[in-house]
Amino acid sequence: MKTAKMMILAVVLTVVAFGAKAQKWGAPPEDSIRNLTNYSLYTESFKQKAYADAYTPWKELIYALPKRHKNDYINGATILKNLASQAKTVEERENYLNELKALYDMRSENFGERATNLARKAM
Repeated sequence: MKTAKMMILAVVLTVVAFGAKAQKWGAPPEDSIRNLTNYSLYTESFKQKAYADAYTPWKELIYALPKRHKNDYINGATILKNLASQAKTVEERENYLNELKALYDMRSENFGERATNLARKAM
């Protein structure tokens, strides 16, 4: 938790120091800070394979900035597959799998590769 607080502080300082570069993270500064924080939290949790912790910040980031980077979709697929495999109920598993299918649709809309993403959905 202490590490997460330090990362958030680092993100805030980065946004303040590089205000012009932060525009790619969202138009108002509040959005930039939130999106950078979500990115930082999700990537650190993802690296540690704490997929349940990475899920919420990843989801907020992917809907706020759908065209940010293709890796957000690749990592999101890993997160959703892992959560689906660890689901405690059939309904919960189906929800994660439906969200995974929607993720592939979003990836097609934002980065093309429609045929490849349709194949991923079928699998």
